Formats: sequence, C-alpha cells, structure tokens
Amino acid sequence: MSQSTQVSTVQFHNQTLITFEQDNLQYVAMKPICENIGLNWDGQRQRIQRDEVLNSTIVIITTPQMAESSKCFVSQSTT
Repeated sequence: MSQSTQVSTVQFHNQTLITFEQDNLQYVAMKPICENIGLNWDGQRQRIQRDEVLNSTIVIITTPQMAESSKCFVSQSTT
C-alpha cells in the first residue's frame, strides 16, 4: 500500500462513520458500525474473517484520528 491515505468521516443514519481512501480503494471501520446497530463486534469480526470474500479485503490500520478500538477495516472497491 502507498503512504498516501485520506481519512474522513461520513454521516450515515445519524452515525459518524470513519472512512479512508488508499490506492483507489475505500475502507470503513467495521467495529463502530457493529456496535451502533447492537451487534457483538467479536462475533462479527470472526464472521468477517471466516468469509472468503470479506477476509481477502481486511486491512488493519491505526491513525492518530482513530481510536485503538477501530483498527479493523473492510474495503470496497471504487471501480
């Protein structure tokens, strides 16, 4: 991955989502989404890791703008 990363937030259903773009891919922090809709993060993280497609898109990153608890991201291609 390149060193150029754009971190931003997006409002979605009255919640602020942490997102970033790197190498023309969009990423979103999954833990806050799970917690905001009442799902257990550990269970959802395990499901993501078991899923063949989602597991191939996991990226772990920490930036100064993000809490340590928001490290797991799943990507979605913009192309």
